[in-house]
Amino acid sequence: MANYKESTIPCTSYVRAKTALAMNPLEGPRFVQFQEETVLILPDGSKSFAPAGECTQFLTAENAATSFALRNQDGVETGSSMTYLDAYLVLMSLYYHVATARDENL
Repeated sequence: MANYKESTIPCTSYVRAKTALAMNPLEGPRFVQFQEETVLILPDGSKSFAPAGECTQFLTAENAATSFALRNQDGVETGSSMTYLDAYLVLMSLYYHVATARDENL
């Protein structure tokens, strides 16, 4: 018996970060974790999503100066870079900005 609605039509697929979690414990190492998903785009344009794994990076004194390329909203490298420590400071600054705006509107 054949599988229900089985198809061998090719589709487009890619892996993306579905969620990003930045952990900033008072004690212990800071880290960022990305939960990934596979996106399947079928010929009719419909999409299907499936968990694809995760990757984690700890911020340590040894890797704080590690540089990575910055990309635009289309994923194209911009020619600029940032260090792991810079990324942490950007997130910390964003927190201060968002929390202050919230508190001013209470």
